[in-house]
Amino acid sequence: SNRTLSCIMASSTLLCVVAAVLCRVAGASLTAYYPLTAGSSLTNGIWTVPANTPIQLLLFAPGITTATTVTFTLSSTSCEGDRHGEATIISASNNMTATVSTSLPYFNGKLQYMCIDDSFQGNKPWATIGTYLPQESGEDFPLSVEIFLIFVLLALSGLFSGLNLGLMSLDTTELKIVSEVGSEDEQRYARAIMPLRMRGNMLLCTVLLGNVIVNSALTVLLDDVIGSGVYAVIGSSLSIVIAGEIFPQALCARHALWVGAHTTWLVYFLMVLTSPVSYPVSILLDRVLGVEIGAVFQRNQLVKLIQLTQDNIGLGTNEVNILTGALTFREKTAGQIMTKLENVYMLDVETVLDYRTMTSMTQAGHSRVPVYRDVRTNIVGMLHVRDLCFVDCNDATPLEAIINHYKHLVEFVYDDTKLDELLDLFRKGRTKICMVSHLDNSRGAGNLVTVGIVTLEDVLEEIIQTEFDDALTHEEQASMPAFATNVPKLTEQFTTAIVAYLGTLEPFGPATIAPHILKLLVQQAGVLREITRAALPSGLLYERGRDLSHFTLVLDGHLKVTIGIDEFSIDAGPFTPLGLDALTSPIPGVHPSCDFNAAIASDTILVLQITRAQYTRSVRASKTPSGSPARPAAASASAAASVAEQPGKQPGAAKRRKSGGLLHTARHSARTRTHARRGGTPDTPQAIQPDIENWNDSEEANLI
Repeated sequence: SNRTLSCIMASSTLLCVVAAVLCRVAGASLTAYYPLTAGSSLTNGIWTVPANTPIQLLLFAPGITTATTVTFTLSSTSCEGDRHGEATIISASNNMTATVSTSLPYFNGKLQYMCIDDSFQGNKPWATIGTYLPQESGEDFPLSVEIFLIFVLLALSGLFSGLNLGLMSLDTTELKIVSEVGSEDEQRYARAIMPLRMRGNMLLCTVLLGNVIVNSALTVLLDDVIGSGVYAVIGSSLSIVIAGEIFPQALCARHALWVGAHTTWLVYFLMVLTSPVSYPVSILLDRVLGVEIGAVFQRNQLVKLIQLTQDNIGLGTNEVNILTGALTFREKTAGQIMTKLENVYMLDVETVLDYRTMTSMTQAGHSRVPVYRDVRTNIVGMLHVRDLCFVDCNDATPLEAIINHYKHLVEFVYDDTKLDELLDLFRKGRTKICMVSHLDNSRGAGNLVTVGIVTLEDVLEEIIQTEFDDALTHEEQASMPAFATNVPKLTEQFTTAIVAYLGTLEPFGPATIAPHILKLLVQQAGVLREITRAALPSGLLYERGRDLSHFTLVLDGHLKVTIGIDEFSIDAGPFTPLGLDALTSPIPGVHPSCDFNAAIASDTILVLQITRAQYTRSVRASKTPSGSPARPAAASASAAASVAEQPGKQPGAAKRRKSGGLLHTARHSARTRTHARRGGTPDTPQAIQPDIENWNDSEEANLI
């Protein structure tokens, strides 16, 4: 028995030796493996291990030794392709088992197969291994917590992005303006933001640092939830750009004050939190870049800003023009706005102040007139029209006498003088008009040449960008009463004849105007006029279609009157009334329209011209106790009744008043002229004559 047992053991040992030799000759063959690293899992008989992580595997392969080579391949049929993950044999036992160490890459979930000594071990589960990416960041937080943190970080990212645009776009100058002139809420918001905005570099560093930290954390969380790859890149980019950049910046750009004022507590907290980094950087920026200055606009930029925003801030065109002119007028010079000397109304110092000169100055409409000697560039004085208040035209006073008496200062400025300097000169009150001189260097030595004038009105027009249209139009000049070179004075007899004739006209009858008041009206200054044909540009004293502004009585000379569609012509001589409707218009202040033309046929005519205002003042003066009509009211009533009882005479009266009281019958005019030649006895004026020149025109509506 002992011999039998010894034989069996010897046979077994021999068989093992033979098997080992055969295995060594044929190579090791894998029968199974087991992962020794935590995090491995078994699915459908295939082990899955963490990728890119050192792992250990226990291999069951007869014939394996420490000299055996273990590799991995993606091919499921052979080991001829690329291999990777070569394992290190840590230990081998009885040529049956071995412990190996390796690290396998991740191939997007693809399976890997083992190769031992270049021998493919097959694609069975015991020779196949899978890998997965370990969830490192998700190990501490559940998925629901990560999603919640993603929304919180997106909100913070949007807040930082919006504050970066909103707060940094509010410069200190704008905040100071809003805190003073904004609405109540805007002032409160601006005062809350002002301390933060004054630390501009510190605020910038805090907001940007917080934004970078939040976006970095957000990217990591999105990578954990979505996973790596193209989808992770697209998802994180869209979420950050849309929710963290576009919408917040669009909101804060329009409501920066509101958002900034309600998040100041958070910004202060972040300033403290990030101060170890943001404070040193902000100090460095302050030293290198200097203190931040608010928005500053140049003049031309401010003008353009006003013009571009006028519709949004409710500025009218006139307001924009005034602001623009006030900002730009100092850039202009006197030479740019002056009136050239050839266009200036001037008088020679040898001029005599007669009626012709007075008429010329009146039609020019200027309050100051430069005076020259010999040539227009030699200015010797300045005439103020108010100096002529006590000058009688009939005295023919020399202009030089007036100039030498008042000696008004004549200011000269260069043509390159800025308008702000010119305005300061006018503001001092010494003058309102300056002569503009140009330094002419064309002949060697510089000579000052007077080239024009500039007035305070010119400067003001440049400031408000609007011209003062105070010049008389052609129609206004034509309607102005013309003055003659020598107006004769009426004799007492001629005055009596005029009063007697006017008394025969209904508007001037004794029942309306007392005779002595009518006489005062005839003798009033400016009523008697001598008009030359050359004084009227059109040669027409009355023109069809224009307003009847005054009544005219021809005293000497002739007019050619054209009436009707057929252009019927009448020669209107002395004692011909024209324009009676101007005095009897039923609507005060509204002049009737003229329906005829009256042209001056002789060189000059002597006329009596009475305006509606003068007439109504005379009517009112006649109704006062001191100016009552000479005839009793009963007599006037009986006279009116006698006229009313004679209806046959009414058509004739209407005919004589046709065309605004144009013509009376030739017999009536001849009879009146005969009366004028014979003379008449003037009515004795009252002891107290009413002042018919000083009635207020505004009371005209109540006078008739």
